[in-house]
Amino acid sequence: INAEYMGPKQQYIMMFAGRFIFGLGGGSITVAQNTITTNWFRGKELAMAFGVTLTVSRIGSAVNFIVTTFIFKTIVQSYGGNVDYCKPNSFSDPDKYKPECIKGFAATMWVGDSLILLSFMAAIAITIIKRKVDSKQVSNLDAPKPKVVRFSDVKEFTSVYWIVCIGISLFYSVIFPYMAVVKEFLGDKYTTLGSNADKVSGIVYYVSMIISAVLGRGVDYFGKRAHLAFAATFITVPVFLAYALLNVDNLAVPIICQLLLGFSYSFAAASLWPSIQLVVPLHTVGTANGLATSIQMLGVGICNIVVGALQGSHSNEKYNGYIPVMLFFVALGATASLNVLVLIYMDRNIKSLYFGQRDRQKDDVRASLLNTEINQHNVDHDDDDVEYNKSYTGTTK
Repeated sequence: INAEYMGPKQQYIMMFAGRFIFGLGGGSITVAQNTITTNWFRGKELAMAFGVTLTVSRIGSAVNFIVTTFIFKTIVQSYGGNVDYCKPNSFSDPDKYKPECIKGFAATMWVGDSLILLSFMAAIAITIIKRKVDSKQVSNLDAPKPKVVRFSDVKEFTSVYWIVCIGISLFYSVIFPYMAVVKEFLGDKYTTLGSNADKVSGIVYYVSMIISAVLGRGVDYFGKRAHLAFAATFITVPVFLAYALLNVDNLAVPIICQLLLGFSYSFAAASLWPSIQLVVPLHTVGTANGLATSIQMLGVGICNIVVGALQGSHSNEKYNGYIPVMLFFVALGATASLNVLVLIYMDRNIKSLYFGQRDRQKDDVRASLLNTEINQHNVDHDDDDVEYNKSYTGTTK
């Protein structure tokens, strides 16, 4: 709000502090959200639950893109301002500074604050619901002991868990940095998009918003999580190769590529994150999710720095240096695919990620038929014993 009173150094410090605080909250809520979802849906429709969570998140992202711009423009115009003058450097350049731009920016931030308050109220509500459910499920004598966070939980994590964590970090180190630059990249390379570059860049989120829940249900039923994760990671390779090597200014190219990335993003959300919950003991789920999130964010942070460095060192080249960035994403996608192949190999015996509800239902049917055959055999055997005893008794008489 007071950016016009700060110098560049103070603005940078304020921006850094704000992003740091935001990251603390964003990372924590992700861990809590995944842990709560696991506690409620483990052994049931876990992937579908993660898919629904992603769908709601992406709906929020889509609404945010539309509503935030609308609020900002409305506030600026209500003060008689022109949005065209509200450029990023207008907040630090006294000659370009417009008070109505700052007011519009402040009003938009207050709307965001009110949404965060609603999120906080929702967290309180789910805490109350959880306590009521726990009080009904167990008596005071049988109440579970409170969970204690212990670093020794890490010793219980298998090598499969660590491979899943690496796969998550590699995949999202492609998607998140790419989504941060996609609008500018598409606008620079595909001039036919014009003002539609922002709409095409959002296709990734629109696809995941539509199919994530259904896809999650399919994963719960059919299983094959590691194989779906391989599809998610491998799709990124031809997509970014096309972006890097195809010099065709055609509207179809970015649309098809964004659609494929949307499917890739949805596949990963339905397979990789739910896999964490299946390869660790239940009492370590919170620690496992927190550690996986930390590894993911570490990878994303490093890759954001690499992407910025590549752009800076090739800024005078064609398409503002985005070609080396796309090739960097190709290398990451290929590495992620190899990592998932290792995961498939390691899971070949334990099959903790392979089976779904359909396989368990088949096992239940086989077990039921086997028990029926055993019971029938026992009945027939008992009947034979009765007949034998009758005949034996008659003979002795």
